[in-house]
Parts: sequence; structure tokens; C-alpha cells
Amino acid sequence: MVFSDSEEAKLIGVETAKGGRLTANNMYSQGYGFATIKPTIVPIHTFNGTTPSDPETPKKDITDGECSIYKVYYTQEYDKKGREVGGYKDEKPYEMHKTTNYIVIDSERGYAVEKWFDF
Repeated sequence: MVFSDSEEAKLIGVETAKGGRLTANNMYSQGYGFATIKPTIVPIHTFNGTTPSDPETPKKDITDGECSIYKVYYTQEYDKKGREVGGYKDEKPYEMHKTTNYIVIDSERGYAVEKWFDF
């Protein structure tokens, strides 16, 4: 298979066409194949429609992979001056394993993303 676009060729590990043009005769006699692809990467979302809850469930052969998502929902109290008072309460941890590494961190009504890690 030969690709004219080097970025497309890299995606599937094949060589790009080397200069010049190929005729229909070349394609038939030398077995060249041409394709244009636009890959779509399916993400895993950290929000599945209800709050709080697990992230979206991976789909076999589409979004299953080597990554994990860990989420913790909690409530933090503040005094009148906006300073944190006490520790976290109402902690609700969730995790999802074997996800793709393309993860969308969704905003959720009433909750804020405090931090995330890529490790």
C-alpha cells in the first residue's frame, strides 16, 4: 500500500509514494493500492450522565486500553472569609480501568475539576 500523504502513511506504518505519478497501468501491473483515511479516535469521558458516578464504560475493541481513570468527589466546607474549614467529607471514589489514553475531562454541574494527573 502506498500513501501520498506522509502523515497518513505514518498512522499505519507504510511508505509514502516517492516522487512522480503512478499511472493506472502501474497500479495494475505493480500491485499498488491507494487509500485515504481519516482516523477517528474515540475518547473515554470522565462523566457518564449522572453525578457522582463512574466514568464512561470502555467499549471493547474501540476504547479499551492500558489507562485508568480515578475520580474522587468530595465536599469541602469554607468559612465566611473563604478559607477551608476541616477536612473533606462525603468522599465518593470511583475508578475505571483499561481505558483508551484519549480521555475527555468533562465539566459536571455542581462539581469542579480540582486537578488531574497524567502518569
